[in-house]
Amino acid sequence: MSQGAYAQYAAVPARQLVSLPEELPIEIGSHAEPLSVGTQAVKLAMVGPGDPVLVYGVGPIGLYAIMGLRLAGAGPIVAAGRSEGRRKAAAAVGADVVLDTREKTVTRYVEEAGVKFAAVLECSAAPGAFTEALAVTEPGGTVVEVALTPEAPPLSLFGLLSEGLRLAGACAFSDETYRTAVDHLINGRAPVERLVSLRDSAVIG
Repeated sequence: MSQGAYAQYAAVPARQLVSLPEELPIEIGSHAEPLSVGTQAVKLAMVGPGDPVLVYGVGPIGLYAIMGLRLAGAGPIVAAGRSEGRRKAAAAVGADVVLDTREKTVTRYVEEAGVKFAAVLECSAAPGAFTEALAVTEPGGTVVEVALTPEAPPLSLFGLLSEGLRLAGACAFSDETYRTAVDHLINGRAPVERLVSLRDSAVIG
């Protein structure tokens, strides 16, 4: 991989190039990279229809992950975060339940619901989030760490082994995943336009 993403021209392998239709607004096409990150995380989670999933963290990548889960047919999808605006966005792009973690922890929600998650996508980088994610994942489930966090959390190998949990790290995406994300955008399957809350007409014009 070569450097220079903000240069006027950059040399990249041909396999990484995906053309966008001329009729697709550049605003929509610009979502391809982050949607690919979220889609790759969903792919690693190995979930499908009827699988309850938690997205821990509703920042940009968490929101794209929610879209990816909806496209995969997973659900119910529970999103957990602190920002009011981002929690509203989570509901707008497909989350079935949205938790304000300042008022109710994920652990408490699971205790009240009586159901753990088939997968947890940890997108928050919040202290303790990874440890809590392990605790609320059902036996045989998967925890996907998506956030780039400096935390070095303790890991109980006994719990990991006895519950048969799987761990996966998702930082980027494959060429195939990128092409899938672009196809979703071209065909209008991902509601990325709902993430735009404000436009500056002076800049756009």
